[in-house]
Order: sequence, then structure tokens, then C-alpha cells
Amino acid sequence: MNNVLRGLIFNEQVSLTIIDCTEIAQEAYRLHLLKGAEGHTFVRALCFGAYLSACLKERQGQVSAEIKSNRLHVSVSGGYHLRVRGAFEPFFEDLEGFGEGTITVIRDDGYSRPFVGLCELTGGTPDQDFSQYFKVSEQLPTHVETCVETDEKGEVSYAGIVAVQPLPFAEESVLKNLPSGEELQALLARVKKEGLSAVKKEYALSALVERRAEYKCNCSREYLQGVLLSLGEAEMRKIIREDGAVRVHCHYCNTDYEFGEKDADEMFLKGK
Repeated sequence: MNNVLRGLIFNEQVSLTIIDCTEIAQEAYRLHLLKGAEGHTFVRALCFGAYLSACLKERQGQVSAEIKSNRLHVSVSGGYHLRVRGAFEPFFEDLEGFGEGTITVIRDDGYSRPFVGLCELTGGTPDQDFSQYFKVSEQLPTHVETCVETDEKGEVSYAGIVAVQPLPFAEESVLKNLPSGEELQALLARVKKEGLSAVKKEYALSALVERRAEYKCNCSREYLQGVLLSLGEAEMRKIIREDGAVRVHCHYCNTDYEFGEKDADEMFLKGK
């Protein structure tokens, strides 16, 4: 089922994007063994990554966001095909906001040099940080709101993001009346109850696009074997002798891989 909706509102002068990130958040909680509110800040970053991915125009496009602060280190990445993943390292429990630090976004459309945007965190809410990023780094006055809710079992019951971004030619009267804050939170609440159809009821959208985003890591044994080939046979066998195996941990999906002598034989001897 599609969980991403993008379209134009206000006489096609404003871009509206809303994503139901519930399944993305639930998978992140499962993979990273999170419970209750401990992962809310991480999920908000994943929502931001999903939105950045949805904004990509080229099929080969890739985007990543890294948040470094005195409270945490978060990395999220995705691409045009809306496969989002993330890694989360909190320094404290019961995080509220990202704290003091920076947010860096790298967007690669596959044609020229990647775009790199950087701005300082506001010290406020994650939503204020996301909006500040667009204002400072991309000169786009964007209103961003996220929502994350967990149930009595500590599992994610709902997560979502909505972003309103005026186009460069938007009239002043439109800019003054952009929905933000409580109005956007109310829209997220309606989506929780009614689905994305609530957005269509609320706004007359044109250039409507509906797609599906998911939490999906791109690691695999085959991919990592290709990476280990670059080590060379001598170095890989040395590590296996000293440590018993080459061990690789993927921080995006919390998966451990081991490669032993049999794997080295298959990788380096089959071509001889």
C-alpha cells in the first residue's frame, strides 16, 4: 500500500508532502531493539530521511543526513526508490530533541558533484531543526512537522511527516497563509485515523504522486564479500588466523556477518 503522497496546493504554488512512516518506524524498532519513547528521536530522523528521498528527481539519486550533537549521533540514508535506513547512537536516555550540534545532508543526483548542505541545530525540537536546515542550507522556507506515537506495549502505533514547501514563484499572500504547526499536526492526526485520503479531502492537490517507502538495508553477504575482496587474500586470511573469522556488523540493520576459511576459499580460489 502506498504511504507517500506528494502534490501541489494553493494554485500549484506550494509543494505538499506527507508520509505515513509507521511501518518504517516499526521495522526500525524491531531491528534496533527499541522500546517505548527511547527511539522517538531516531524515528523523526528516519521520517526526515524518507522526505529527503521522496524529493529526489533522478532514479539514480541518493541522499543521506547525519546529525551529530552532544546528545546523539544519527545517520539516515535513502534513494529515489524510497528504501530508507538508519543508524542510531544515543549518548543519554530519555532524549528530547537532538541537542547542540550540526545536521549535514549530502544529495547525489548521479550527474554532477553531490550537493552538501550543513547547518547548526537549533537546540529546539527536531521539527524546528528540519525546518531550519531548509531555510539555512537550501534557502527554502519549509514547514516540517513529524509525529511519533507508541502504545502501552512500547511499540510504534503511528509515525508520520508532513512538509509544506513554497515554490520560488509563490505569491506573498500565499506565503503568509501557509499551514504550519498545529494545523499540520492536525493533518497528521487525520492521516492516522483516515489514511492518506484525508489529505485529498483537506486540499485540492494537482500533480499528485503516490508511492511507497520502506525501511530496507542494502547490506548482504554477497555485497560484503565484494567489499572484502578489496582487502586481498593475504590480509583476509591473516585476520581469520588471528581472530577466528572476519566479523562485520551492519549498524543500519543490526546484523552480524562472519566470514571464515571456507568463505575465503570460495572467494579467492574459485577464480584460480
